[in-house]
Amino acid sequence: MGKHWLDGIWFFEDFKFVLHEVKGETAWWKNISCFDHPDVDVPKSFCGSWTYGDFGETTKEIKEASGADRYNVQMIYWTGKINMKGVVSEDGKSMHLMGMLGGLAHGKCVSQDEFKAIMDDREHTNDMSCFYEKQPENQGKLLWLSGPPGAGKSTTGQLLAKEHGYVYFEADCFMNMINPYIPLDAAEPSLAQMNQKGVTGVSDETFRKLVKGLDEFPKMMDGLEYDPDIMGEWYEEMAKDILKEKNKIGGTWAVAQAVPTRAMRDKIKNILGDQCIFVTLHLSEETNAKRVEQRHGGESMDPEMKKMIAEMLNKMYAIFEIAQPDEDNAVNVEIGPDMGKVEVAKMILSKVQKWM
Repeated sequence: MGKHWLDGIWFFEDFKFVLHEVKGETAWWKNISCFDHPDVDVPKSFCGSWTYGDFGETTKEIKEASGADRYNVQMIYWTGKINMKGVVSEDGKSMHLMGMLGGLAHGKCVSQDEFKAIMDDREHTNDMSCFYEKQPENQGKLLWLSGPPGAGKSTTGQLLAKEHGYVYFEADCFMNMINPYIPLDAAEPSLAQMNQKGVTGVSDETFRKLVKGLDEFPKMMDGLEYDPDIMGEWYEEMAKDILKEKNKIGGTWAVAQAVPTRAMRDKIKNILGDQCIFVTLHLSEETNAKRVEQRHGGESMDPEMKKMIAEMLNKMYAIFEIAQPDEDNAVNVEIGPDMGKVEVAKMILSKVQKWM
């Protein structure tokens, strides 16, 4: 046992596809799939710390759940981008904290049997549950909805599925190694992925490329120098996964995922071919910031966490390149501050009609 908590594998309810491997004050934020590939090094940025001390007054929810007036543990990952506070129990076996996405989250150090149950409660990448009608003989176009966080990619993808018969594929789920078919009744589809089943069966080669990309991704988010070749391979693997699923299910697709540069869009189109139409959602920096605030601004969220997430996501706005005039199979959609999701979807359908 560490000084104030048990060493071992910790599981928290708000991020079901992540396990924390803790030894003393050193903690690793690991996707469950990392335990399928023990020989692959986890990105250094995922190594963080758990610190015991006094970290301020607890929220009403934490106090009611834990009985504590003050936070006594701070958890830091991703070079400070993830900073959470909680209350660890006296026996060091469990913890309450305000989750990254708002709301109370409970965590505990799991037993070997509980760890096995978590590992077993996943779907194979070649047999993921999906509620869409399978029609592989009908291969329609694929609209890839891109743009900065807050642009409405997932919301639009979900609406195109509900109202226009598209298959909505949440591509962030590929890097998180979870089922990408978000329920169409999810209130906030981009955040609903936290409740999706984990995926197993990812090849060692794909996993290695994925992990390398996850090591570069934070640099790209911060506008720092990153390796474009590694990120290019990362997006190629994502495109291969989408192609595998689309060939199996068929239909017309709406893929939601932020692809910031033309070079990366070209990498994806090299895999998906002419069926892929990029729709780059563009909006003013002010409008984008307001949308981020609305999505991650719940009253139950810790104010410091809310501010940190907003700053991190708003930084990404600067790295996005709109579709260029000479860029094949790509269109820009300008979103005004008062446009609703139905109006955005209508504009998208109008602009892509020539390819459909």
